[in-house]
Amino acid sequence: MSTRVSGSEDIVEAADVGILVPADDSAALGNALAELLADPDRASSLRAADYGAQHFSLESVSPSV
Repeated sequence: MSTRVSGSEDIVEAADVGILVPADDSAALGNALAELLADPDRASSLRAADYGAQHFSLESVSPSV
């Protein structure tokens, strides 16, 4: 989850990778968090995407190549 600020839209390209909320909008952040709490499958899919990004990115695998 990130705020919609310069550069974040380039990183969080699709809804299956993350959630973007407007900057300085605490209501939107709260709503996005509530949606994740209400949908454990969606939250789980975002955790899986984060795990993949951390463990299989070019930066993480290049030292082992």
